Amino acid sequence: IEVSGTTNTCDEDNLIKLQSRMRRSGRGVVWYAHPEIIAQMRIKLKDKSNVHFNVRNGLFGENVMYFDDGPILPCELIQTTEAVLT
Repeated sequence: IEVSGTTNTCDEDNLIKLQSRMRRSGRGVVWYAHPEIIAQMRIKLKDKSNVHFNVRNGLFGENVMYFDDGPILPCELIQTTEAVLT
């Protein structure tokens, strides 16, 4: 996922494909993403036709973004400078 530009941005279709390949179809999954990628996800969250991204109250009343039933947590250790795979 690229952090700038209009190609190779966060695409929920790809996340659905990845989740379907996981054991038990991704039940219990936790998504980790760089904060810049989370910003892309938040942009998709504001789309009224979006059904996959949502926000719920987490521990201590903190809002947590979810993709389907999996929480999306920030992780700054994930690099955003790697080459795009094709």
